[in-house]
Amino acid sequence: MEETNKDLETQTDANESVEKIETVEETTKEETIETNGKNGNPSDNKNEKNGFNFEKIIVPGLIIIILAVFAGVVYYQKKVEPEKELLKEMNYGVSSMKDYFSNYISLGNYKGLTYEITQDMWDESVSDETNEYNTAKKVAEDTDQVAYNLTGYVDDKKDSNITHKDQEVIIGENSEGALKIISDALKGHKSGEEITIEGLNASDFATDGSDYSGKNVKFVAKITSVSKLSVEKVTDKWVKENYYDDYGLENADDFYKWCKQSLIEDAKAELWSKVLESSVVNKYSETAYQRVIEEVDGDYNYNADFFGMTIDEYLEMNGMTEDDMEDEYMNALKSEMVMWAIVEKEGLANKITDEDIQNKWDELYQEGDFESEEDMKSQYTDEEIRQGALMDKAVDWVYDHAKVNFSYKISK
Repeated sequence: MEETNKDLETQTDANESVEKIETVEETTKEETIETNGKNGNPSDNKNEKNGFNFEKIIVPGLIIIILAVFAGVVYYQKKVEPEKELLKEMNYGVSSMKDYFSNYISLGNYKGLTYEITQDMWDESVSDETNEYNTAKKVAEDTDQVAYNLTGYVDDKKDSNITHKDQEVIIGENSEGALKIISDALKGHKSGEEITIEGLNASDFATDGSDYSGKNVKFVAKITSVSKLSVEKVTDKWVKENYYDDYGLENADDFYKWCKQSLIEDAKAELWSKVLESSVVNKYSETAYQRVIEEVDGDYNYNADFFGMTIDEYLEMNGMTEDDMEDEYMNALKSEMVMWAIVEKEGLANKITDEDIQNKWDELYQEGDFESEEDMKSQYTDEEIRQGALMDKAVDWVYDHAKVNFSYKISK
């Protein structure tokens, strides 16, 4: 099963795409901010206009006038009104989508991206579900899961900045890095023992990113439990007993399809990250930025309440600093701005159905901790749900037009 103590990961570093903020003249009714981003050259994906070929025909003058008027009405309805609706929905204060693409966002490559779902990815997806660890009174060996508290000392004095509780490592799983050093040090020891660990870079463990170079640092790990691995065999009976109530899975085939869908969702996230990395924010709406801050802070406050923590405690648990939060805000804003660009380019705004909206409400209700549907709808607006559905459409469009290679085999 998925572990709940994994560190939060951001999809992309906003500082790579949005750097120095400059003061600019006000071009709309609301304040906008320009940025100097990397890769600032115009994207190859420029706005394209539809061309019309008119064959030479002879018709009475009145009919020509009627056709001209009719064509103008159709063009207005199909082009101008939807654009106005989209601009209103975006609420960025831009005058037109041409203005948006010229001044706000340089959309990177979002078509024909590549991604591979490997055998290792598949094996991990399955083992996350089938692997179970049971506490045992034994010394730690390969494949055992060891829980420990890691305490850092500077000049023999405890330093809370490099101290971390409730850590876990699978013995022998890592072939390099800090986790290999820790794994090798804990191997052969049992619960209750304290082990001094040599060779760790203290700066890698600093909650606030401090540099510990040249300091007299040591780490001591205290093992709190050793758990032995047991692997469940995927059978129809096991699947139905463990996954039917929550996921409706009845047999092994359902289980493997479910694992595949999980990997597809991971692929969508990775492909979306590629789009963000190749896109550049040139200017953004201050109003939109403040709204994103409220939304991100709301999510973090919700998670903190869920774990019974204050927001500061929750951020500290996840090693989040003020700079990290600023990156989160910019990541969220950039993702939203890229989404609007793709929505306009591919005409996705008109493809949202009532079913899409309802599915988004249902998804939110299933994932959230709401007392009732009324409670949920008191906390979210129809506009927020529609924007969530539009984001799904944009992400799905990128995935559907990518080249995804499924290079794994199912071992039954």
